[in-house]
Amino acid sequence: MPDAPINRRLLNSERAPGRNFDLYEGPSPIEVYVDGASGALLGPLVCRLQFHSVIDTTIPPDGGEQIENRQLKLTVIIPTPQCIEFLMNTLGGIAQNNQLILQGFEQVQKGLISMMGKVKSNV
Repeated sequence: MPDAPINRRLLNSERAPGRNFDLYEGPSPIEVYVDGASGALLGPLVCRLQFHSVIDTTIPPDGGEQIENRQLKLTVIIPTPQCIEFLMNTLGGIAQNNQLILQGFEQVQKGLISMMGKVKSNV
């Protein structure tokens, strides 16, 4: 068994049936901000997940609802079993932290309403 990566920070360690791993920080982890998920192609071997950024919005000449102009920003290809595990873990985490997530949304909403009130009174 190879030695642990030298000078790498241990991010997570788990010992459970079928889940024995140590996760170390890589030399240059990639972080990409995206505005949303554009689609998912699920195959028997791999899943392809597509994410986008909003580049601008346009209003049609007829005055209809504005249209978001999106640009594909990132495609992630992951083995299907690991994708399903990730999704199940994510949904489980949401279910376990439901109240904390809702409280966080409420705090953000209160902060935005407060800031908007200050702008409104200054205009």
